[in-house]
Amino acid sequence: MEDRLQKFARLVDAGSFTKGAEAIHISQPALTTAIKKLERELHAELLIRGRREFRLTAAGVMAYDTAKQLRVEAQNLKQRLQEAQGTRISLNLGMIDSLADMLFVHSRVLSKLEQNTRLSLTVDNTDRLIRNIEHDDLDVALIASPSSLPSSLMSINLGQEPLVLVTHTSNLEQVNKELAEGQLHNFLGYNQNSHTYQLVSQHLARQGVSAEHRFYSTSPGIMLELVLSKRGTAALPYLLVKTYLESGKLLAVKAKANPVIARNIVSLHRSGRQLPSEVNTLLAQTQKQLTTLMQQAGQL
Repeated sequence: MEDRLQKFARLVDAGSFTKGAEAIHISQPALTTAIKKLERELHAELLIRGRREFRLTAAGVMAYDTAKQLRVEAQNLKQRLQEAQGTRISLNLGMIDSLADMLFVHSRVLSKLEQNTRLSLTVDNTDRLIRNIEHDDLDVALIASPSSLPSSLMSINLGQEPLVLVTHTSNLEQVNKELAEGQLHNFLGYNQNSHTYQLVSQHLARQGVSAEHRFYSTSPGIMLELVLSKRGTAALPYLLVKTYLESGKLLAVKAKANPVIARNIVSLHRSGRQLPSEVNTLLAQTQKQLTTLMQQAGQL
């Protein structure tokens, strides 16, 4: 039954029989048969099927929650056995790109983590990383704090990451004029559904400034290239623009307040999941580096 419960959970996560079958590498008829057999074993209807979609019954919700709990217990058991046997644990880690840059490009955290774990790293935006945790594709994710989280997930506050409003040096005069008029043109923004987009918008609004967005992206790297090519103004991770600020190629846009926007960073994992010591070490190092970056950015 446990195998069929896990198939059921993957089906619910995928949202359709076609995608669910693809996710677990079996045929759609085989998945359909497994779900029907599970319903017979439980003596309950789990799904109300439509032409192209389905929804969970009350029994289906209970079965899904149970499957997820069993998955967590199985993961914890596997981890404990690996630790007892002295073997490297498997770790599926996710993080947003600015944190990957901070931890793995500008420090030796990655090499140390790889020595003690069989590491798989996913770099993506916050929304997709949350879904990956929900679907058990990741063990832990380091993300920008969202406005809300499912009750099945647990977050740990890691500190604040500084974002800095920047523009190309040659654009500063025009940008200052626009700020004085309360309308910032050619702004390069994050995805409109993201918490970071809201955070930046609120920062500008407190200064009496509205932004005219001409470009949206989930990639700070792409936004940086556009700023460097004099295409607009953006709020970018401090570490990403630090060398350009020091060289004078980019300038911080201060307007009426500090150009630094503090973005809350959290780690995310499924409730009940036991974190290995290597992850706790990673989180402590992340907290330390975020604190250092905020202190440095505060001097702008």
